[in-house]
Amino acid sequence: MIKIGIVDDHTLFRAGLTRLVNSFNDCQVIFQAGNGQELLNKLSEKEDVELILLDLKMPVMGGLEALEKLKPTYKDLKVLVISMHDDIPFVVQAMKKGANGYILKDIDADELNTAINKVMDLGFYVNDKLSKVLIHGLTTDEGKKKRNIKLNEALTDIEQEILELICQGLTSQEIADKIFRSRRTIEGHKQRLLDKTNTKNTPALVAWAFRHGIVE
Repeated sequence: MIKIGIVDDHTLFRAGLTRLVNSFNDCQVIFQAGNGQELLNKLSEKEDVELILLDLKMPVMGGLEALEKLKPTYKDLKVLVISMHDDIPFVVQAMKKGANGYILKDIDADELNTAINKVMDLGFYVNDKLSKVLIHGLTTDEGKKKRNIKLNEALTDIEQEILELICQGLTSQEIADKIFRSRRTIEGHKQRLLDKTNTKNTPALVAWAFRHGIVE
């Protein structure tokens, strides 16, 4: 059972989202909060929460500030931003501050369910539309120049293939099935990718791939 906290300042939206999430298999909302400060207070009481569905624009303390405060303390806690904003600055800032995924409030129930499971299994989720926003926001001029460098000098062919599949949102098991390797082998390559790119987790690795033009 995935234990979830929902943080949004709109009471009716929060209540409706809670009912929807509780209808999913293996999902249970264990608390609600109306802003980032309430979230931090709730987290001090609910140590078993695994995933936060987090709005960005809220009074008292918004989602971006909450991300800055909670990530250093709750390192294993997953955060899936759910927002009405698809502007580049919002998406990029949320991912840079440690969000594990970003979805919009106009998605359907199936995509929400998928996003929750991808974040829990893979540690990262954005859909195709927001991937393009993220790529645009994270790709700097320096990154574009680096695209001309032969990246395969740093990454092996199999590492680059696995990195591309990670960026498509596949889990280690799905990658293993797709390229006919064991999950343990995929996990080993993934760890080497983290070491080579000097990144600490899957969201940071995906951002690195976007920034260096590996993902088109």
